[in-house]
Amino acid sequence: MPNEIAEQKIVLSESAFSMEDWEIVSRIFRRKDTTFEVTVKSTGQLYTRGPKALSVENRSELTRCLECVTNQIVHTNDYLLYNTGTYSLKGGALSEPDGVTEIKSGFSKVTKVIMGDDNTKPQAVMTVDTAQSAFFKSTSMLKFFHAKIEEANGRGGGGRGGRGGYRGHGGYGGDRGGGYDGRLQTSRVYRGHGGYGGDRGGGYDGRRDSYGGHRESYGGNRDGHRGDRYRYRDDRRDDRRDDRRDDRRNDRRDDRRDDRRDDRGESRRDRQNDDRTRSRHEIDYDTEAIKKLEREFEEGRITKTMLENISRALKGLECYPTHLKDVKANRGFTVHSIVDQSAINVKFDREVNGAFNQITVRDYYLDKYGLKLKFPNLPLIVSKRMKEMNFYPMEYLFIVPGQRIKQQKMTPDIQQHMTGQNSSLPAQHIRQNEKILRDHLKMEGGNCYLDAFKIKLESKEPIKMSAQLLAPPYIKFKPSQPIRLEGKGVRFPTNDRTTFVKPAELQSLLIISFDRNFRGVDMFEECLNRQFQSQGIRKDRDYKCIKHQQDANDADGIYRLMKNAKKDKVTLVIAICAEKKPEVHDTLKYFEEKLGQVTLQLSTETCEKMSRGGGNRQTVDNVLRKLNNKCGGTNFFVEVPEQYQGKSVCRNAAEMSRKLFQDTQFIGFELSHTGARTKYEQQNSIVEGDPTSVGVCYTLKQSAELGGFSYYQHTRLHRLSHVGEKFVKCIIEYKNAAGKLPKTIVIYRIGSGEGDYEKIRQEVDDMKKAAQKYEEGYIPKFLVVLSQRNSHVRIFPNQIREGGKAIEQNVQSGTCVDSIGSAHGLMEFILCCQTPMIGTVRPTRYTVIVNDTDWTKNELMNVTYFLSFGHQVSYSPPAVPNVLYGAANLAKRGHNNFKTFTRLGKTKDIMKKVMDSHRDIINPAEMAELVTDDYIETISEKINKLTIKSRNFWA
Repeated sequence: MPNEIAEQKIVLSESAFSMEDWEIVSRIFRRKDTTFEVTVKSTGQLYTRGPKALSVENRSELTRCLECVTNQIVHTNDYLLYNTGTYSLKGGALSEPDGVTEIKSGFSKVTKVIMGDDNTKPQAVMTVDTAQSAFFKSTSMLKFFHAKIEEANGRGGGGRGGRGGYRGHGGYGGDRGGGYDGRLQTSRVYRGHGGYGGDRGGGYDGRRDSYGGHRESYGGNRDGHRGDRYRYRDDRRDDRRDDRRDDRRNDRRDDRRDDRRDDRGESRRDRQNDDRTRSRHEIDYDTEAIKKLEREFEEGRITKTMLENISRALKGLECYPTHLKDVKANRGFTVHSIVDQSAINVKFDREVNGAFNQITVRDYYLDKYGLKLKFPNLPLIVSKRMKEMNFYPMEYLFIVPGQRIKQQKMTPDIQQHMTGQNSSLPAQHIRQNEKILRDHLKMEGGNCYLDAFKIKLESKEPIKMSAQLLAPPYIKFKPSQPIRLEGKGVRFPTNDRTTFVKPAELQSLLIISFDRNFRGVDMFEECLNRQFQSQGIRKDRDYKCIKHQQDANDADGIYRLMKNAKKDKVTLVIAICAEKKPEVHDTLKYFEEKLGQVTLQLSTETCEKMSRGGGNRQTVDNVLRKLNNKCGGTNFFVEVPEQYQGKSVCRNAAEMSRKLFQDTQFIGFELSHTGARTKYEQQNSIVEGDPTSVGVCYTLKQSAELGGFSYYQHTRLHRLSHVGEKFVKCIIEYKNAAGKLPKTIVIYRIGSGEGDYEKIRQEVDDMKKAAQKYEEGYIPKFLVVLSQRNSHVRIFPNQIREGGKAIEQNVQSGTCVDSIGSAHGLMEFILCCQTPMIGTVRPTRYTVIVNDTDWTKNELMNVTYFLSFGHQVSYSPPAVPNVLYGAANLAKRGHNNFKTFTRLGKTKDIMKKVMDSHRDIINPAEMAELVTDDYIETISEKINKLTIKSRNFWA
């Protein structure tokens, strides 16, 4: 055993750096005589072989070590590093949805230490997967503004199309996998293996990246011109402070912020890279087009609503001013908004020789910098901190490159480019992964970090493993015989004889048209009436259909309509909108849970297709499936199959059904986290982002009958809060539907890997205590399954049919690999439920954390596959069981409801009331904790006050 390294310290100053490196360092820290003290000391031993190598503590530390070493090669200015992927700055653009955005290809990698073949030696495995993300291009603010106005006027688009590239699309999740070859399939799992210190290695994992320190964007968190501020202050005394005092104050504030930033230096250093920063005076816009925008703004054709939409797209975006020189030129700022005022009419107080005079932004630039604005009549960009507002002309701003576009800010065009056209099929996907290993991670040679640690890549070939093809369940409609699914697609056909197994009953409908140009409401109602009759959907004796025209921007009017609908016992509110996903959709769904009134939003195009009659059966079916579920009906049941493809599957299906489904409740838990804090939130001292939304979906008497709800907990908290209380809500609803409590509880809990194992065990303990507290002596059996949708492992067929469609190149629905390695001895399997229509399929990895039942792995695999068919709207299975699919939708719904709640201006009042209730608490830390808890609980109560129980209202 080597001796421990003695503690060593070294001090680095300017003399220890090259001139080029020191120039970057000095720009980052902006202090003279900066020195760095580095301490190196031993924290213990790391074992790569022997009996201690597979201990929990050593395995975790060895995994972190391998992850750090293999990551190091991409920690340069040539890459953008994020928790979800690494993106090269040199090329990699898949497509350009418009002139200011691009879809870039990238990759993700994880390493893991597992038990070797002989169960004594550790084995390291690496999984690489393709990734893609939308980025803002490095463009002028003028070009960005022009593109957004064109988009608002319906003239946007026209960007460069997709070219293929690093893309892995299809379904939920992903981890290692298999393919098929006859009855017993042979699978190919893509992973590289190698050695650490002479032992074999490689790796896969779906856990959160243990390395950390990934940059979320480029550049420093600076506010524009120090002393060149255009101030609006609430307190007039602040106006008398001179520019020099303001400079000193803000520089000190920035210095303190610098001390708190561990990772910013890396991202700010990237700004020095010539590949990323184009000339700050480069003209990339059409001058005549910008002049036209000036005229449109002066004439009022650029409306306030258009500017508000652009503000939402810009908020949090980092820019840098192009007119500043020297050290100030390195100071970026974060955009707060765009205002409905120009450089000609915005004035501020400027002190000259002790006297304050009013000056416009246009005149200030001319006097201070000698710059005459080319476009003085355009709206101004605003940055804001505390009570200060700083105004910038667009023509002197450039957008810092390397900034990703968040999901909620993606336009339909960007979302379209993120899906189908950039997907890669299996053969291409394998070639892309080989390129990642060779060219980016340098696993085949030329990696000094691997050489230093004696790590070698043993093989880059996909690993072949055995797989099996699970039989799909029987689908029971009424009154026909169960449908037996055959073939690759496993999409079950329907016809006039396949009526709903449990049709809904309607008291009344309210149809709200938000499209004043739609004239087919009466015909749409007639179509519904015909379909109600054919599917057996019953109408109450006093049934009526109310039709109403409504302004989509009148949130108060929509609230009153839905409140009255709830009072009048309206079964369903159908909203007709011109767009497929309008903003009013989120408003409707927010009021749905707040008031307990079920809604269904349809586009005008869908309603017109239904009104026309024949030839649109698919459209009609899709609407009716949703409607029946939302109104309390069930479309079909799922049954254990006896045969599949002419072969016996289960000798006694009835007995197996009793064991697996009778007295069993299935529950899904999903967490929807907000993104990392934006620069805007950091600058404005907003400690917490949006709360984490938890979706909970549960089965009732039948495994295809669902209920659910969502709630909120602390931001980015990965352990379920109040899980005992929420679990009791689930079993109560089961008891109400079945007349008794469930004896077996099967939980599918979304997670990221072994880092969640202990959290889940603690959650189960909380649920067991809650069950006994609810009813003395009630001790159900638990089977808890960690479900990893994004574990980066893919399944490929042993023989890939290149040139065929996605469904022909990918593995079939039902492909399952259960012979994967585990370092913990837990029951694990990888299952592909969905039918891939584009790209390369992503399977889901399942790990059993708690098992009090006598279920076998084979039984669990089949039940998991059966449940995926229980999703009632799409007549083919998604990637995960119905309860997990429903929980994901509910978590997303909860997240959107919080956004809508905030947009309607409700959060500020709640925060004020909560803070006022804790004014007597002196300890700031204690107060912050209590305020956050009370705030989240109050928000949950307000938004989810009347969540519809025991009904698939989110269908």
